[in-house]
Amino acid sequence: MQDCQTTRSSGAPGAAADRAPGAPLASPEEHIAPEGLLATAKDLRKRGEILLQKNISPDDAEEIRALLHHSATAIASRDWTALRDKNDTLSDLIFYLED
Repeated sequence: MQDCQTTRSSGAPGAAADRAPGAPLASPEEHIAPEGLLATAKDLRKRGEILLQKNISPDDAEEIRALLHHSATAIASRDWTALRDKNDTLSDLIFYLED
């Protein structure tokens, strides 16, 4: 007869059943795919630069420039969590301005 409390592995790296007892959980940064974030950042940079050439408000232009700068800093420091946050904010702003 099998024990009813058998733990199953999800097959995902870092899943609870896959790590040694007492080992710390993986940090959120380990689950972020930098390739996707970099591709998104590149696309957002292009779209942001196009908007900067159009007649948008000075406040919006300043915010785009600041977000592009912070994104570049996050890329240089390989801070994928910060890059994800900047991508999200820039994406929202660009969506609003392109509409």
